[in-house]
Amino acid sequence: AIIGMFFQDGLTGSAWGDWALYQGSPLRAFDASKEVGVVQPLGFWDPAGLTVGKDEVFFKKMRGFELKHGRVAMMCITGFLAQHFWRFPGMFDVPDGIAAMKTMPSSAAFGCLFIIAGFFELRILGERETEPGNYQDPFKLADAGLVGGYDEKWRNFELQNGRLAMFGAIGTITANAYTGLDAFEQWEEARPVFLEYLRTTLPYSP
Repeated sequence: AIIGMFFQDGLTGSAWGDWALYQGSPLRAFDASKEVGVVQPLGFWDPAGLTVGKDEVFFKKMRGFELKHGRVAMMCITGFLAQHFWRFPGMFDVPDGIAAMKTMPSSAAFGCLFIIAGFFELRILGERETEPGNYQDPFKLADAGLVGGYDEKWRNFELQNGRLAMFGAIGTITANAYTGLDAFEQWEEARPVFLEYLRTTLPYSP
């Protein structure tokens, strides 16, 4: 060990070496706070400590779950808002929100959608996934300039919108189960309270 330290000192100028050079060392714990998705004002937010002592493989697995749940939540919120104005053919008399899952024919249609989504997840998308949540660009939207590329800005953009949508979906589903109102009706009911809140608090804002 001492001979090795002398040899390293002759090569690097330091018997202990530079720890920054050992990025791949198993002794270096994986730092999730350096990954995409750490944005202000919360920065790295892990209140449950899920990433404490975990390696990169575990983090990438959780990131894949986060991306998929966020994408489903964004589609969920879009559907909750759209159903107020538009329905699929044959679904005009179906109730809004989660009640649709207990009413024919929408309950059968949801079952078919679940099976189709599972087929794509297990048999098709898995082969295209280069890393968790990255299925490349099958519709060439980035090449056409319709959206940004696979860079830090757009990845953060998707993660942030997905996180917000997950909260929104949970709140919308809960309110729908309690009140029977769809997402648009919930906003309509909340508008007077929201406007009164603004009138009351804005004079005291910094």
